[in-house]
This record gives sequence, structure tokens and C-alpha cells, in this order.
Amino acid sequence: KERPVIEGDAGKIAGEIVRWQNKLLSEIEQEDVDVYVFLHKEAKKRGVVDNRVFRFVFRSFYRLDSAGLGPQLKEKFFSLLYEKQQDLEYILRTLYRVPDLRGRNTIQFSFATKLLHTLDVKSPIYDSRVARITRLHFSGPTPEQRVQSCLKIYKQLGLIHVSLLANPGVKEVIAKFRTKFHAPSRHV
Repeated sequence: KERPVIEGDAGKIAGEIVRWQNKLLSEIEQEDVDVYVFLHKEAKKRGVVDNRVFRFVFRSFYRLDSAGLGPQLKEKFFSLLYEKQQDLEYILRTLYRVPDLRGRNTIQFSFATKLLHTLDVKSPIYDSRVARITRLHFSGPTPEQRVQSCLKIYKQLGLIHVSLLANPGVKEVIAKFRTKFHAPSRHV
């Protein structure tokens, strides 16, 4: 069930990031960082729709192929990425109209946020891990209510994201991350 974000949530999350920073940094592989940076650089170029290497790496990195999306849904996803579409509501509604492998129309909130983040690293990503940490889960008996739930959650994630990036402890962890992985600041 959806719940409002409590003011201290971002501070609590920041505290956990700082507390677990050594474990977090040790579980990240240089290859993952390199792939992440590659995806962002390639997405800025025209032609990602026709770039089979980009599409393969993106699908692999974000596990699109194991999500049961089907070829038409993946094609629509990449066309939205190619168009540099940044309207979450439009993305959610557009992807909803394309059935998945089982023939169902589904809300693709996680993949929509990954599309947005690929175009703008300041945009937060929503996935099962983020849902678990924030306890924010989209819901609703109708597609319209689920879309509206996603939009509310995304707004809340944006506030958490900004708060985390402003936190001095998190800033230190990010600096350690960039140093360890030689990650450019504009990508991470």
C-alpha cells in the first residue's frame, strides 16, 4: 500500500548508505560502471534505435529480456528512448498500450524510469530495490489509478533523490565511488 514519505526518510536512507558504504562499494564491479557510462554516452547520440550494440547492452544491463516484455514492447521502449521522450505519464500510457509476451497490458514503471534516467542522470530510477528501501509501491485497481500512483511515487522519489544528493555523508560516499571507479561526475 502506498504511503506518504516521512520527512526523515531521506535522512534514514542516507544514514544507511553511509553505514554500509564499504559493503556497497565492494559489491559494485568496474565493468558495471563502465557499461553504465557507455549507455549514457551512447544515448546522447542519434540513432540508438538502429544501434544494435547499444540495444543489446541496454537490454542486458537493465534485464529487459528477462522481464517478459516481448519484441513489440521492447521496440516501443527504444523508439521512446530514441525520441528522447521525458514525459513519464506519456511513457507509461504508451507502453501500456503494447501487450507483453503473455498478451497483457502492463504498467512498466521501472523500465520507464530507466529510460528517463538514461536521458537525464538527475532522474531517479524505481525498481524492486528502491521500492523495498522506500516502501513505496504503486497500486490501484485500474490502469489509470496505477499510472497516477506511479506519478505520485516518482515525485516523492525526486524529493528523496535531491535530499540524498545534498547530504554531506552521501556526498562523501559518492566521491569515494567516483575515485574508486574513475567515474565522471556528469554520469554518476
